[in-house]
Amino acid sequence: MGRNSLFDRVLSPRETLVLFAVAAFVFVYPLILADFFYIDDSWRSQLAGTGWREEGRWFNELFYTALTFTGAAPNIFPLPLLIATLAMAFALRRLTFHYFPQPTLSACLVVLPLWYSPYFLQNLSYQYDGPTMALSVVAMVYALTFQSRHRWLQILWPGVLIAVAMGFYQLSLNVFIGLCCIEVVRVVVERQPPDRAWRLALYKVGQLLAGGLVYYLTAYRFMTQLRQGLLGIQPDLFSELGTRLALVAARVGLLVNDGNRWLCLLLGVGAVVGWLWAVWRMRGQPRLHSAVALVFYLLSLPLILVCISGITLLFRDFNDGARTLMGLSSVLVLVLYLNHSVLHKIQPRLGLLLIVPVLCLLSFSYAYGRVLNVQKELTNTVLQQLSHDLGSHRELREAHTLYMLNIGTTAAWLPAARGSNTLMPALKYVLNINFFVLPEMLPRAGWTNVIQSNPPYSAAQLAQNGFLPLVQGRFYDLYALQGDGYIVMKPVTDAESYQW
Repeated sequence: MGRNSLFDRVLSPRETLVLFAVAAFVFVYPLILADFFYIDDSWRSQLAGTGWREEGRWFNELFYTALTFTGAAPNIFPLPLLIATLAMAFALRRLTFHYFPQPTLSACLVVLPLWYSPYFLQNLSYQYDGPTMALSVVAMVYALTFQSRHRWLQILWPGVLIAVAMGFYQLSLNVFIGLCCIEVVRVVVERQPPDRAWRLALYKVGQLLAGGLVYYLTAYRFMTQLRQGLLGIQPDLFSELGTRLALVAARVGLLVNDGNRWLCLLLGVGAVVGWLWAVWRMRGQPRLHSAVALVFYLLSLPLILVCISGITLLFRDFNDGARTLMGLSSVLVLVLYLNHSVLHKIQPRLGLLLIVPVLCLLSFSYAYGRVLNVQKELTNTVLQQLSHDLGSHRELREAHTLYMLNIGTTAAWLPAARGSNTLMPALKYVLNINFFVLPEMLPRAGWTNVIQSNPPYSAAQLAQNGFLPLVQGRFYDLYALQGDGYIVMKPVTDAESYQW
């Protein structure tokens, strides 16, 4: 293998950009291929709806109104995702040159988990919100890597970028804090001047404060009170936080399975060795400065782990969905960075071994894409069957209103993906689909009078009063009463297995 081969030589900025553009697209290609309306996408696509301003994500609305040349958000998927993917390629290139001024292929592998994070796939599953969540991470990367000789600009411009990122998706703040922790780790690993650790920390705190102020003066002003609820001071506060952290740890643990356990073990050992080796190499530096740097170095580890879920831990209503674990991407970058530091010291070409965990993350994306496709087939089948049954009975066909009852009852039942979900338990957690059909899906089949709110009868009342269904289906029962129709979705408790 020649010294000028792709595997050894320093890559130019253009080559690095091409590499990341291809790699970033390959990761999201399964999502484009599936073309799945994920939860909120159904009503947004139907109404060209926005509704982000009330969530403190005003820049989402600006993005879609500018991109679609309308005053709302008609569905133009996958164009927004392609734009966000290209933007991420630029961000990954910038982060690579920030970490490695003369990057090789192995250096590029270190930063890829920022995009290849398995749980970030749930964010990207949203055809509307996914691209803007990606742009939020892009803005955070540029905030982190911005450099200026002017101190005021070093604080102000990253603050603006942080505010823009939060205006796309607030939880990307966890990614920024995680990347800041890696900056502190780099001070020790790369044997930078020890006093740089506390100077760096002061700058990052200043940038966060500036970003919070700009965000407060812009997108935050539109947020409803419902989205602002925080976990207040209470006697069992620390117990509640501990419970939430344990749940997050369990969710992350789903990524470890029998097939990749050896890889996770090797990466963990490599990260620990890299972590301790950096501390050992601090010998001989000025004691006071090195002691301060060591304190920041040690604190960065628990902080980056907490930032997997981050600020969501403080919300009154805790959401442990995969899309809230954006900080996991920073942890994965740190793990690969520490492993790279060890492998590169042993032999520079050994850094190419990081292609193995990167391929592992990529294969998860393709497995998830196939599960999305299976879920899409099941949803479409139930929807078509339901539409046929509604149209086959005059009482339902001519009903004034069709009420849909009992939505979240499937417990992520998807027997056609049983094998994949068993081997890779995190797939079901990322998919997180607990329904067959939502009311907003019925317009795709031509039914525009289906609602879920304020039904005259609940499902329990229909059963208690002895009303007989017009249709008893595998997944639902259909009733017709007093000029209205009722779609009662059934719970599914069958095992996800089948006989050959």
